[in-house]
Amino acid sequence: MTEPRDVTRVLDHWFADGPTEAADRVLAEALTQIDHTRQRGPHGVPWRYSEMPTALRLLLVAALMLASAGAALLIAGGGLMPAPEPTPTDEPVTSGPGMVIGTDSPGGWAATRPEIFGNPAGQWDLLVGLRESMLTAKSPEGQDVLLGSMTTNGNRTTLGPTDRYTEPGEYEHHVSEDTMSFTITVLDDTCGDRAALLAGNWTRQHVDAWLQPGDRYRLRGAGLTLDLTVPRSFVNADGQYTDYDGAPGPIGLGYFRTGDWAFAVNIESGPFLPVDRCHPDAGRQRVPGTPDGYLDWNRSSGGLAVGEPARVTVGGYPAVRVDLTGGAGCQPEPASGSVQPNEFMQGMEVREWAIDLGDRMLLALIVDESPMEPLTPEVTDAGEAFVDSIEITLEP
Repeated sequence: MTEPRDVTRVLDHWFADGPTEAADRVLAEALTQIDHTRQRGPHGVPWRYSEMPTALRLLLVAALMLASAGAALLIAGGGLMPAPEPTPTDEPVTSGPGMVIGTDSPGGWAATRPEIFGNPAGQWDLLVGLRESMLTAKSPEGQDVLLGSMTTNGNRTTLGPTDRYTEPGEYEHHVSEDTMSFTITVLDDTCGDRAALLAGNWTRQHVDAWLQPGDRYRLRGAGLTLDLTVPRSFVNADGQYTDYDGAPGPIGLGYFRTGDWAFAVNIESGPFLPVDRCHPDAGRQRVPGTPDGYLDWNRSSGGLAVGEPARVTVGGYPAVRVDLTGGAGCQPEPASGSVQPNEFMQGMEVREWAIDLGDRMLLALIVDESPMEPLTPEVTDAGEAFVDSIEITLEP
């Protein structure tokens, strides 16, 4: 396996000894993976996912903590996933359907289980990462339960023994055609609690993927299908691939990342946007329903500098493109170096497209994120290439 995308986040606490937590010896073994993980700049990622619904936020925090600690894992329906090699001699496809993101299992999943491992009944969270490592679940009470090291062959996985289980477990698994359900079947496991936890259906909460620059991909959900092509310039300098992380069905936030730049698409299904993008404590609202409403929303901010808007067409739909800069009146950069989605801090520059779908707005943006730097023609050209490739199909 090649290494997964790195996500820098502040970690609160991690494994400690206890009946439902990993022993220090096992944690130390997992942490040896950290030196193989790509690191971002000191500012980290300028957005977090806490604008998502509560259940999704909890899962994403768990997923990001796992990724940062090197406790990533793999139960991939398609088997091992080597990082793709770029093919710069081929021109990227810019129209037609793309490969659906999320057909493999990496990402976050959730399931409701009865009382197990000494924890009460409730929602468990499971992260499936982009490389083999340790499988860890998060209990309804927020405890991390080590389920064993992983060896995957096709759609079968062996979970190794731990301090609590002396024998390995054998499992089979697959992702549903719509990518939203992950089914695990127990083939052989003497650990009853582990088998009872994993067996059955898990619901998709989050997608992690490695994408090939130059290839075309499809996002589905929120009553639409969005096809786009990853520009060849949008490549991770270390791994020669593009990271993707987001939430499918409905699309909330989807990020394409190089480790330096980020392109995002965003459909909000509720009142999650800040009333003032520079001052998020002023309250929350839904996405404005028209391009003019979108511009008014930005211009009403108490610190956001709004460039001259351009009326454009994206995927056959009317849109407005505008450059936005967090001015001196914006919130200062927080100690974490990150802000919430759709918020700005001082000095932050974004090129954004507001696409009018008739009954909702689709927002797309490009930013130089790690560390956060002013937009350059190289960055905006990559954003324009993304947007030029977009095709949107509204579902009945």
